Amino acid sequence: MTKGHKNLNASNIASEENVHAHYEQKARQKRALDKGLSLIFVDTTAKTALFQGSAKDPYKTSLHECTCIDFQMRNLPCKHIYRLMHELGLIDLESLFPLPNKEILKVRKDALRLLSFLKENWEFLPVNAIEEKCSDLVTLKTKEDSLYENRHQTP
Repeated sequence: MTKGHKNLNASNIASEENVHAHYEQKARQKRALDKGLSLIFVDTTAKTALFQGSAKDPYKTSLHECTCIDFQMRNLPCKHIYRLMHELGLIDLESLFPLPNKEILKVRKDALRLLSFLKENWEFLPVNAIEEKCSDLVTLKTKEDSLYENRHQTP
C-alpha cells in the first residue's frame, strides 16, 4: 500500500468490527449502483468481474481485491467489489439504498438550499448566524434519518 493520509483513515476503518458499516464504505456501496459504473463482464464461477474505469485497461475485480486506485491505496472494498457482490447476489444494494420518496427529497432540497446560502454568505455572516444555520442543517439531517427509519419499519 502507498503511504499517505488516506491510509491512516483506512486503518481506522479496517479496525472497526464491521468495515462495511462505516459511513465511507456505505458511500462506496451506494456508488456501486451508479449508472456510470460500467460493468463489462461477470464470471459467476470464478466470482470475478471486469469494469471499465478511468484507466486505459479495465479494472479486474474479485471479492477480495481490485486493480482500481481506490482499492490499491486503501486496501478496503471499493465500489467495484461491492458491485460484484451485488451482481453475484451476495448483497442487495438496491434494498440498502432505495430511491428516496418525495418527502425525503424535499428535506434534501431544503438542506442544499441552506448549504448554498452558507456558502454564498459565509464571509458576511456573524458566528451566531452560522451556528443557527448549522443547527438547522442538523435538524434537517435528523428529519431525513427519521423518515428513512420509518420507511424501513414493518407495520
